[in-house]
Amino acid sequence: MPELRGPASSSQGQGPVLEGSGAVPFGELVSSVVKKQEDAALLEHDGPLASTAVTGVAPGNKRPADQPSDKKPKAKRQKKEPTAEQLAAKQAKAEKKAADKAADKEAKRAAKEQQKQAKEQEKADAQRGRALRKEIGDDIKSRLKIVCSKKGGYKHWYVPDGAASYMNITLADFKYLFADAIARDKIDPPVFTENTRAVVGDLNYGDCCTAFGSTKLSGGSMYAQYTVKGMTVTYRPANQKLTLAYEMDGF
Repeated sequence: MPELRGPASSSQGQGPVLEGSGAVPFGELVSSVVKKQEDAALLEHDGPLASTAVTGVAPGNKRPADQPSDKKPKAKRQKKEPTAEQLAAKQAKAEKKAADKAADKEAKRAAKEQQKQAKEQEKADAQRGRALRKEIGDDIKSRLKIVCSKKGGYKHWYVPDGAASYMNITLADFKYLFADAIARDKIDPPVFTENTRAVVGDLNYGDCCTAFGSTKLSGGSMYAQYTVKGMTVTYRPANQKLTLAYEMDGF
């Protein structure tokens, strides 16, 4: 057992100390031993949970149980109110979108209406063209009359060449009557408008039949047979005048 000895100087007011290295005061040593004995007795009586009361740290925790968390709760993000300029810009954008939508709808409606009118006009032009084709064909037929001439004491029966003019023939009428000839480059110029001075075409028998029908261009009697073998077409858009000069082939 270590030897007790008195203090080196009574003026320091300290108790006896244990002899040896470290020179721990005797009073502190006794207090430490008593504290450890109390902790051991408490652990033996209450189990591991009692260590929390002794040490202040719960088992498995890295911080004392009574120490509050340093982590602050996440603050809710406050909704930022839009400014007057932002509200005005949003309103202008919405109005522009609505206007564009209305304009697009109106454009589609107008295009649909235009297509409808174009189809109706095309139908009306075709109906007028069919009636005009029959009318001109009947007129040509009525002009093809057999005549008799005497040469050297012999009679000669034939249908003379002729020409006929028709007014109020629109550009659409002309294109309808001679659509096939136009497509096959029988009309000059190939592209023309209402401002074109004159449109001319030389048609053969097949072209004439396509335009007016073969029954309108041929006929005959006991004296002679005849056929329109060709036709010169002259059309003046500004005057809406159509002239047909036909050439006959009699036998």
